[in-house]
Amino acid sequence: MPATDLAAPDTPFAVLDRGRVRRNAQRMTDHLAGLGVPLRLHVKTAKTPEVSNLVFGASGTGPIAVSTLAEAEAFADAGHTDVLYAVGIAPAKLPRVLALLRRGVTLTVLLDNAAQARAVAEASRAAGVAIPAVIEIDCDGHRSGLHPDDSAVVELARLLRDGGADPRGLLTHAGESYHSTSAPESSSTSSWPASASARRTTSRSRSP
Repeated sequence: MPATDLAAPDTPFAVLDRGRVRRNAQRMTDHLAGLGVPLRLHVKTAKTPEVSNLVFGASGTGPIAVSTLAEAEAFADAGHTDVLYAVGIAPAKLPRVLALLRRGVTLTVLLDNAAQARAVAEASRAAGVAIPAVIEIDCDGHRSGLHPDDSAVVELARLLRDGGADPRGLLTHAGESYHSTSAPESSSTSSWPASASARRTTSRSRSP
């Protein structure tokens, strides 16, 4: 039976100060609003729709990012319909992606190589459903993604577009910016790679 108070907690359990969560969420959303940047909440930490409801306020739902398809499915059950699966897509998981898309969830997948792009395109054609996809740009950590100057960025976009998928653009995560100690330093480590690649990709992908 779930614990009802802190006197006799069962494990594992989480205790949150709702007021503090609301204040932190409001501070974050106000800051992003001032920058003209929409919030896409990464729920790998929040884990529960109850927390996302606190963050999104009256609407209760909003754009989210997930680390697993189990998270995507759970949050879809809670009413979230704009979901970014922020881990490189494995072809074996595409049937679950398609199942969510058929439920009316806009689930966007992430990729950084031709094998993934072909798999997404083939699954899209076979299902008659254009799978939304973004291409990952490596801006610092070198764990995954393509260098902004790599011509493969455009090639992957064309593979997706011509293969029946739905290329949505680029994604990058500036993890090294966490170690920055000033706004200029953070900006220099996080802004140029994606913006430069975006300009090149946009102009090239328009050509036949």
